[in-house]
Amino acid sequence: MTVLAALALMLAACAEEHKALKNPALACQTMECICVEPEPPILDDPEMAVVLWAENGDAYCPEGFELRSATPEQSEFLRKHGG
Repeated sequence: MTVLAALALMLAACAEEHKALKNPALACQTMECICVEPEPPILDDPEMAVVLWAENGDAYCPEGFELRSATPEQSEFLRKHGG
């Protein structure tokens, strides 16, 4: 039973990792974020872009992208592309 509970918690954490942020302007000031295509084709990886910053410090994305917390793989993309 404990193993099943732990597995359920891990799956929930993984599912939460890929959701859009509730308050991206604030969250992205304290954690690494990335802009991703919100609904990529089923078998394709989503397109990615670096986060843009408004003069007031709010994070935002180019049109057609949404802010999400960056996974370790996406962090590598950000390092390569100046994010």
